Parts: sequence; structure tokens; C-alpha cells
Amino acid sequence: MSQPSASPSLVAQQVEQEHDALRDLLGAIAKQLSQGPGAARMVADDLSELGDLLGRHFRTEEDAGFFAEIIDKDARFTGEASRLCDEHATMLRDAKSLADRLSVADDAAAIWPDLRHDFHELSIQLMRHEGDENRLLQQAYVEDIGSKD
Repeated sequence: MSQPSASPSLVAQQVEQEHDALRDLLGAIAKQLSQGPGAARMVADDLSELGDLLGRHFRTEEDAGFFAEIIDKDARFTGEASRLCDEHATMLRDAKSLADRLSVADDAAAIWPDLRHDFHELSIQLMRHEGDENRLLQQAYVEDIGSKD
């Protein structure tokens, strides 16, 4: 049985830290949304921050070498890494759309139920996506994939 590979790089560690920050921000927004339209200003600010954070996070994964590093470990991960990269644009667009919808709403109460629902759906998608990335990282660095037997 092969030994685990070297520990993840600084980029992989940065991605993990960004995942933590995203989870914290998603939790804060969910809590604010549960408080009702009176929290609209805070929600709008945090949704804008979410879009910014996602943009930086996705650039880290795509441009700073996170996925390239995983593929370098084993080219079999290319398809999954590509699928995850493809999801970035949609999730970023959806996050920015939530912020835009709230910022231009004349009556936050009128859009609040849809905003809560759509935010919940985006959160689920982001958490699934993050879990897929974490599993991919674990496979690349920890699991015995049989390549060194």
C-alpha cells in the first residue's frame, strides 16, 4: 500500500481557508435573511461581499494552480477538475444576481421570499461544489489511489 503523498501546497491550504470563510459568510447571510426585510441593508452588503469573495476564490482555484496541482498528481482528475471549473461562472453569476436584485428592489419585503429561496439554493450548490473540491483534493493527496503500489 502506498504512503500518503506530501501535504497539500500553500495554494491548496489557501483554498481550504477560503472555503472556511465562504461557509462563515453563507451562515451569516442565512441568519440575516431569517431576520426579515429589516436586515436588507446588511444582506445586500454581505451578498456583494459574497460575490467578491467567490470571484477571488475561483481565481485562486483556476489561476493560482489549485486544479493544475491536482491534475499534476494524477491526470485522471482532469475531467472532474474541468467540471468544477465550469461551475464557477454560473455560481458567480447567481451570487451577483442576488446582490443586484436586492440593491435595485423598491420593496425588499416583496422579493424577500424569493431571495431567501434562491440564496438557499445557491448555498446548497456551493456546499456541494466545495465538498466535491475537498474530495478531489483528498484523493490527490491522501487516498491510496494505487499509483505508487
